[in-house]
Amino acid sequence: MTRAVVIVTGAANGIGWATAQQFAASGWAVALFDLNGILAAERAQSLGPQHSGWACDVTDAAAVNKMVAAIPSLDILVNNAGMNLPEPFVNITEERLDRVVALNMRSQFLVAQAAVKKMLEAPDRKQRGGAIVSARSERVAGEASAGRLLVTLTVNDTGIGLSAEQQARLSTGISEFDRVLGGGVVPGSLTLIGGEPGIGKSTLLLQAAAAMAR
Repeated sequence: MTRAVVIVTGAANGIGWATAQQFAASGWAVALFDLNGILAAERAQSLGPQHSGWACDVTDAAAVNKMVAAIPSLDILVNNAGMNLPEPFVNITEERLDRVVALNMRSQFLVAQAAVKKMLEAPDRKQRGGAIVSARSERVAGEASAGRLLVTLTVNDTGIGLSAEQQARLSTGISEFDRVLGGGVVPGSLTLIGGEPGIGKSTLLLQAAAAMAR
């Protein structure tokens, strides 16, 4: 079986580095993306030969697309790169604000878009699934589902934890909906359904609820 691959952005230090270590310990091949490419490469080398470190400015669309395209395959993205403004509100400059918005918002879109394109290259993507996790605070708890594998990432004051387990899913009774969800609904999870008014969201959910109630 091919080793599952995860990209972690902002992976050379802090939460990103701890997340990369946890994925590596759980058997994943980790691609560490960081503005500090030298440190990312050193971190990857310390994890083992199946891991890689990449110098990447995640606010640069061309750089992001080039780096993600170079990854042979991808199953999960952890969008971790970010920054805050540890200074008084009245002292924040427009230049500083633009940098924060680019890193905390623009990069989320750019990396996720490139990651989805890479995930869709896999001919068995319907079976393997895929997931994107965005980390945005000092305390994070998230679940990412790749196929029927549930990966739970927890970050708090006591440290970082990562667990993976085969997760039973509930069928919605609608085959295409189940496929998009990676095999059905994960009990206890949150799924956001969006679309234009009148597109059929309520009808879809009513049909799914009726099927799962049976």
